[in-house]
Amino acid sequence: MVRGTIALHTLIAEGKDDSPEADAIRDATDAPWETLSEIERERVRGLSEDLYSLTDSVTQKPMNDQAISQILGAVEARRQGNWDRALELMRHVAPYVDPAILSFQRGAIWREAGEMEAATVFFGYSHRLQPENPSFWALYLDALDFANPDEAKQHSTKILESAEKTPPTVVARAADIVFKAIREGKNANSIYGYQQLIPVLSDNLERLENDLSDGEHRSATMLNLYLLGATHASLHQSQIAEKYYSRGLELAPAHEGFLVARGMLLYGYSERAVLDFEATLRVGASLVWPFYFLAHHYLVNEQFDESRRLCERALELNSSTSVRSELYEWLAITQAILRFPQEIVRTTFEQAIRTDPNNDRAKRNRRLFEAGHFHPLKEWETPASIAVRNARTLEHRQEYSFSFAA
Repeated sequence: MVRGTIALHTLIAEGKDDSPEADAIRDATDAPWETLSEIERERVRGLSEDLYSLTDSVTQKPMNDQAISQILGAVEARRQGNWDRALELMRHVAPYVDPAILSFQRGAIWREAGEMEAATVFFGYSHRLQPENPSFWALYLDALDFANPDEAKQHSTKILESAEKTPPTVVARAADIVFKAIREGKNANSIYGYQQLIPVLSDNLERLENDLSDGEHRSATMLNLYLLGATHASLHQSQIAEKYYSRGLELAPAHEGFLVARGMLLYGYSERAVLDFEATLRVGASLVWPFYFLAHHYLVNEQFDESRRLCERALELNSSTSVRSELYEWLAITQAILRFPQEIVRTTFEQAIRTDPNNDRAKRNRRLFEAGHFHPLKEWETPASIAVRNARTLEHRQEYSFSFAA
């Protein structure tokens, strides 16, 4: 219903209220409307009213105490996640608020509510009203990337073509979208795509670093540094990538994204990787990777109880089936070496194989266990650190992303 309402209002704004396309949308939304609760119907009616306000002319009124109180109420409702209440209060104060700010607030509420298509409409309207405002532009790109990635990529590519004339915070966000498109294979020549990004990002970093006092510039600078690191890493230029990740950590020493990226870049080559992963755990890791790599590190260095503990913690986090299978496999090995009951070890091996039937190494290790070879580490088949790092690097790059807060 949200998508249908947006599509219908787009046609109405184009003067196509009575068109066959508009009638088709009305027909398509009849059945879904009947399934909505009354609260949901009110939400759709409110969205429709807010969309009409984008094309209706409104006489601006001077701010008063009641309007200020309602704005504060909307802010508090948004903080509490009461999106309907926040949007309702913004409707009451609409005549008193600058239309660009009003639309921005509506976009932020819809974004936090998880409806990115509606957020894109309102952020886009704010951007059209104040095209010189880099915050509105960047947030519009961010929402558009969720709602329509192909359109976001096209828009971002045009931005990068005239990057020197565009606010650097917007260039950083556009580069992020283009980088993601290259990484996901939407660009036929990824190496050339990465090479084209580097000079744009390098010039943009210089512009951003001229003013790190501003919070937006700081956030965009960190994004720009991360992209330079990830781009060079994708081109196998590890030393340069490490330099940019390290510069990011100078700005934010406890940043999980930079710690994990540098740790994965160096794993198997430098002990610094282990220090980065351990630092990530101290600051509160939300990604599986620090647990995964440290579990492997402790396993091959015969710190079996530490490895067991990290495998168990990692299995509580979101990860791919192949990662989970390896974690179960390593957990089973540590359990066997630590002389857990054989039935527990057998069950853990079975879980590893059931999670990923293609994990042939887990099958071979299970056979070793069944043959009674389950005490010295050298009797087990374990992957080398470089092999683990190479196997998981691309998966991590596809998973991690920055975003602008609204």
